Amino acid sequence: MDGIFSLYYDAIRQLTQLKIFMEVGDDLRFIRRLKRDMEERGRTVDSVIAQYSETVRPMHLQFVEPMKHHADLVVFWENINVQSVSMIVSLIERYHASHK
Repeated sequence: MDGIFSLYYDAIRQLTQLKIFMEVGDDLRFIRRLKRDMEERGRTVDSVIAQYSETVRPMHLQFVEPMKHHADLVVFWENINVQSVSMIVSLIERYHASHK
């Protein structure tokens, strides 16, 4: 299961065996949104900045950021590397092996 609210609801959290929170820096999240909204949605820089400042960032701080304390593992996107991915794969493989 993935998505920005996948750890928000307790009932959903109870259904999962391994909860991973991908920590992505504010600047990278903003840059991705800016590029996407301008290229795919034809929005202006000013409109993207206004929406991000007024809605997106406050909602992230209120609803998404606090959910990382429910995660079993927090992975920092800027530090993602072969070792991080290997560790996640290993955790999933061990879980599946112990639940056959």
